[in-house]
Parts: sequence; C-alpha cells; structure tokens
Amino acid sequence: MATAYEDDFSVVGALKNKWNCRAENFIEQQKHNPFSNRYEGRKKWEVGSAEYGKPVGLTAVRAEKAKKYIDREIRTLIEIIFRCGRPSKMDGHVLIDFGQLFQTYARISTNLVGYLIRARRRNLVEFPGEMLWQRRDDDVLIHLTEKAHDMVGATM
Repeated sequence: MATAYEDDFSVVGALKNKWNCRAENFIEQQKHNPFSNRYEGRKKWEVGSAEYGKPVGLTAVRAEKAKKYIDREIRTLIEIIFRCGRPSKMDGHVLIDFGQLFQTYARISTNLVGYLIRARRRNLVEFPGEMLWQRRDDDVLIHLTEKAHDMVGATM
C-alpha cells in the first residue's frame, strides 16, 4: 500500500490533485451562478467599507489610466506656469496672468480651465472665483502654491 507521500508524487496522485483542484474551482464558480443550488447570493457591499464605491474590473483599470493622464497634464501645466510666470514680490511664489497662460497653453491643450480647477483642488494653484473665462478674466493672477513649487523643484 502506498503512503500519502508516495501518492503525491505518483502519476495517479498528480491526476487526483489536478482533479480535486478543478472540482474546488467548479464549486467556487457555482457559488456565483444564480442557477446553481450552491448559489450564495450577490455580494452585499457595506456602506463605509473600504471596497464600497470603488470601481472594479476594467472600470478600475480605466480609472487608474485616466488618473495617470490627469496627473501628467497637471504636472505639465505647473511646469509651464513655472517657466512662463514671474516671481511674486510678496512671497516669491510664481504667478502668471490667465490671459498669458491661456495663449501659451492653447498650443498644448484646449482643457486649460479644467486642469486649473483640478490643480486648485489639489492645492497646487490659487486664483479668485470659481471659473476663469477667456478675455473677461485675462488679468486674473494665478499663483503657484508652496506644494507646486516643491513638485516642480523635485522634477527640475
């Protein structure tokens, strides 16, 4: 009679282990199949848990890709403000007129105001008002914050 140790390394033992693995995977799949008698129901999300409200699957992949794209665009915007702006006389932080920035950035992207709003949410830039409009707000000053200066200083 073969021992359990010998059984694991024999051809029959390998086939048995493979079959058991397939059977366990099948049982796990049947727990998610609503037409199976092993169905355990949909997973209930608990409000306040770490997984609640987070995208899953391909949606999560697309969300991560979009986040990286926005991060790159905001970094580009901050670097352009840093290069084209002038230092403030009060605190030394870089500032730029919206009109000048709009003319400079128009060659790069048409989404300047959206990126400015996102950058303001991340405390990278400061400007008065909720929204900036071309021509009407050309004289509005956009200030880089200390956080933006640190970000630009780390890359340059």
